[in-house]
Amino acid sequence: MIPASIAFHHFGCKVNFAEASSISRQFKEGGFLLKNYHEVADIYVISSCVVTSVAEKNAGLRSTRHIN
Repeated sequence: MIPASIAFHHFGCKVNFAEASSISRQFKEGGFLLKNYHEVADIYVISSCVVTSVAEKNAGLRSTRHIN
């Protein structure tokens, strides 16, 4: 059975980076294949810290590019 693949990308603060790292480790331990965000994956997790309008804008632009 081929494991499902998952990719993470975060915007904004260091807390997002720390949380994404912790979550990605849990997925890896659960048998998921971790992929780079720019690679094709079965699941994409996008987290954003919207404390700044710049992070919010970048997250919206990036997610739109992958949907199209």
